[in-house]
Amino acid sequence: MAEVMASAATGVLGSVIGKLTAMLGEKHQLARDAKQGICFLKEELSTMDVVLQNLASKDDDQIDPLAKDWRSKVRELSLDIEDCIDRFRLNHSHGGSKANFVRKAVRKVKILLQDRGLAEEIQKLKSLVMEQSERAKRYDIHKCLGASPPPVPLDPRASALFQEATDLVGIDGPCKEIIELLKSEALIPGQDRESMEEVATSYLNDLINRSLVQPVKVGADGATVKTCRVHDVILEFIVSKAVEDNFVTIWNRNGFSDNYSSNKIRRLSIQEDISGQAEEMMKTLKNAAHIRSISIFGDNNSVLGKHASEFLSSQVLRVLNIRGGGVGEFYLGHVKRISQMKYCRITDGTQDLPEDIEKLQHLETLDIFDTGIRKLPASIIQLQRLVRLRVDPEVQLPDGIGNLQALEELSTIDLGFQSVKFIQGLGDLINLKVLEIFWQCDTVGRDVEGHKKACISSLTKLFTRLRQLSVVGWLDATFPFMSLCGGTPPPLQRLVLSIWNKSSAVPHQISSLLNLTRLYIGLSGEVSKEGINILASLPILLSLTVFLDDKEGDSGVFHPRHAINSQGFQRLVKFTFRCWSEAVLEFEPGAMPKLQMLKLDLRARCQFKYGDGGLVLGLQNLAGLKHVALSIKCEAATADEVDSLEDDIRGAAGLHHNRPIVQVERWCLRFDGTRVQQATIRTS
Repeated sequence: MAEVMASAATGVLGSVIGKLTAMLGEKHQLARDAKQGICFLKEELSTMDVVLQNLASKDDDQIDPLAKDWRSKVRELSLDIEDCIDRFRLNHSHGGSKANFVRKAVRKVKILLQDRGLAEEIQKLKSLVMEQSERAKRYDIHKCLGASPPPVPLDPRASALFQEATDLVGIDGPCKEIIELLKSEALIPGQDRESMEEVATSYLNDLINRSLVQPVKVGADGATVKTCRVHDVILEFIVSKAVEDNFVTIWNRNGFSDNYSSNKIRRLSIQEDISGQAEEMMKTLKNAAHIRSISIFGDNNSVLGKHASEFLSSQVLRVLNIRGGGVGEFYLGHVKRISQMKYCRITDGTQDLPEDIEKLQHLETLDIFDTGIRKLPASIIQLQRLVRLRVDPEVQLPDGIGNLQALEELSTIDLGFQSVKFIQGLGDLINLKVLEIFWQCDTVGRDVEGHKKACISSLTKLFTRLRQLSVVGWLDATFPFMSLCGGTPPPLQRLVLSIWNKSSAVPHQISSLLNLTRLYIGLSGEVSKEGINILASLPILLSLTVFLDDKEGDSGVFHPRHAINSQGFQRLVKFTFRCWSEAVLEFEPGAMPKLQMLKLDLRARCQFKYGDGGLVLGLQNLAGLKHVALSIKCEAATADEVDSLEDDIRGAAGLHHNRPIVQVERWCLRFDGTRVQQATIRTS
């Protein structure tokens, strides 16, 4: 736990030492005093880092108050040094070969003056570092460390509450986003993104093992934590420690956290509506120069949008994270000021992105999903470090996407809006691992066959590298890009296929996806016995979702009384069956032997169509069943049909030897097509 809490201090210091080393190796014409000062800072901070690493191995109650105070001051000092380095790099990173002679001359004069200021600032920082070094010697910080208590053994009851943390090796969803935020500020030690991910996972496992964090949602593999929660008391402790160490400054309707007046603002978290606090707004803007991270939550914060350019004046800003509505128009403004930014997520009300966005050369994550932006600037293809790009499906992207060689995740793209040249460029993304695509527009005025040919070509190239693929509305249900080359199973682990056309069927190529663990397949019409056998043959499939849409004149998926037998689905843990047509699902003895979670979404109007037993038979044959979630579609159904469907499922679960938990929801469709809950969720 101590290692987790102290990571911020050691991580930042390691980042600063690395930047000082790089600065000495770069071809900058540094003044002699500046160069000597940088060398001194590097050597002195390296020694301090050793002490901080020692402190990081101790819990706070084992550390003397003098050592704690020294640690806080060193952390703040290292942040100031890093800010100085980043401003220097910013001044030397722009200018461009297109500038004319006069502009270049003026810029050189400005840089000379700024470099002279750098030398003066480094001398001041050098004096502060020397002061802390002398202080460490004077108080003998090394001896301020208390003796280590014996290790606390893991409570054996923990495994009964949730799985051992040593088995929880993956991070997904919101947990993953949090990790990306920490990585963007170099708060997690590591030489590259992969090693940082490993360290972050070990931290999360440690917190889970100590019951300080509880996994709320774990993937079907039992090893991927999707969402977590903390107890209110633990949350209060985390917030108090974060404020005490000046890790974050919190601003909500009650004003600022206690650390606001006595410290520089490093990370600003704006929560709830603060639109009426004009005086506090002006104070904050005056102290914005050292802000590294801005996170905004909640609604009705339109005043922030009006002051966006002032908030984004910090040259050391790395994270911009805006969630929730009400911010209004939020323009990134002069991106030269924020060229250190690594993570940018904005939802709701953003203006168009700046045309010179290519200046954000450190940007790794750009998430503008649900912002209304419909076109990205052409210069975005120059972001050489961009790893994740998430946009609305209707966004038109520029040609040349293949230039983004660092890109690993791209979602959600409607290929019908893109040019053939863009689609061809997709195939050049050699590091792409996650791709989500749509084809829902009519491609009006475009060459449909040309688009289709380009899509097949690019996806065929990508299919040998992708780990996750989502395809919705594909024009060709045969999926020719899934044909294997050389007989080697592709590395694909997650696949989403929604094939909304009248002749859709389970693609036979799926049977060759031997690494697939999660599959979502949406079909129109029926799934034949052959289709079921294809799905059942996947050797390590853990989670399966079958969504059958209604098709006129057909009786639907799994022909009435068509059973799932004991062949196949040997490792399946979660099965979701969403049937909006007429069907009966039957499980024979030995079917899906490891299934724990069964989710059903059924139409009650079909309940009495097939005689006794209703729409789901053989529930008692699912030997490992622990949870059943039933969602009942009530439209066009009688009250008796709805009640009977629920009673059948509850009755079968009540007779099951595991006594699985049953959760039931009832839904109806409004005239506008939205779903409204007819009854509260009932669990037994």
